[in-house]
Amino acid sequence: MNNEDVNIGERLTNIEATLNTVSQQLSTVVTQVGTLTDIVGEQEKRLVKLESDIQEVKSNVGYIREDMRTIHARIDNLDSRVDNINQSLSGRIEHLEQSIDARIDNLAGSINRRLDRFYIVLISALIGWGTLLIAILKLWR
Repeated sequence: MNNEDVNIGERLTNIEATLNTVSQQLSTVVTQVGTLTDIVGEQEKRLVKLESDIQEVKSNVGYIREDMRTIHARIDNLDSRVDNINQSLSGRIEHLEQSIDARIDNLAGSINRRLDRFYIVLISALIGWGTLLIAILKLWR
């Protein structure tokens, strides 16, 4: 064996050791890449789910916006109806106030006339009783 054969042997041994180290490191890298691939796959699934959720939220926001427009339109309609009712009632209330005032005046006049007649009848009755009492007293004397 010559010196060159020993150098080649050592070199081959070094190359084999290096290849074993590289092979182990590659095996570790493959495992890590596989783990990273699994992680990326999970993240991709989460991203797809998130995108789906975002689309659902956008859709729900659209429905809510439409519902809010409908609600605002209904509120405006109710406001208009309440204003119309208020105007109608305002006119009716004024008419009722005038009618009640006229009725009160009429009833007050009627009550005053009846009281006047009652007082006349009462005074006439008192005068009649007074005259009768005077006549009775004159007779007893």
